Amino acid sequence: MKKNFRLLRIILVGIFLLALAWLVRENWKSESREAGAPFFRMAGSFRNFFGLNERSAELEAQKEELRIKLESLEARESEFKDLEKFLVAERPSGKIALILSQAPSSPYDTLLLSAGREDGVTAGFKALAYGGIFLGKVEESGERTSLVKLISFPGLQSEAWLERLALNVTLEGQGGYNLRFFLPKSAVVQIGERVLSNTRPSFIIGQVERINEKTSEPLAEIILRLPLNIRNLRYVELLP
Repeated sequence: MKKNFRLLRIILVGIFLLALAWLVRENWKSESREAGAPFFRMAGSFRNFFGLNERSAELEAQKEELRIKLESLEARESEFKDLEKFLVAERPSGKIALILSQAPSSPYDTLLLSAGREDGVTAGFKALAYGGIFLGKVEESGERTSLVKLISFPGLQSEAWLERLALNVTLEGQGGYNLRFFLPKSAVVQIGERVLSNTRPSFIIGQVERINEKTSEPLAEIILRLPLNIRNLRYVELLP
């Protein structure tokens, strides 16, 4: 009987100790959570802060990209306005001819037109786009058609006028509607400068698009950009 009573006391004491340990542990967890709450809130604030900073940096980058695009569009708009004034001021009257064929149906950098000797068109006639952009000259003239060799024809050399610097330059056709000329590196050429034809009256040929320089070469290579997309051109004007 005494043994049973002693065993019961041991069991009760064990249960009491387990209950006490459980209460102590739960109380410690609660206090730990309360004590750590400010730290967790601070960590969350740091995460939010750095997240906002990253988002702000992304927005600033997008803003800068849009600003650059806007400036580019404004520059192109100004460029087209200047070109429009030039065309209105210098536009002569001539014979309008339909473009019957161009590359790849015709040889590259040539145009086949719907006007020939019957229309008074002969070799040497100037071909213009929009009344003021110089494209090239009539190379061959048939009865009802004529062939224009564009100024960008491979290997074709043409005299031209660099407007801002008031310099005569020799253009060299590169094919694919590309042109170039060379000048000493000491000549300060700027991107966007206009190059005009050495004709009377003068017509615009293109604008400086890129300047290539090599340390081993005394001359700079200047690449021109035509002020139109010839592939979208439907009519040209022909002048003697």
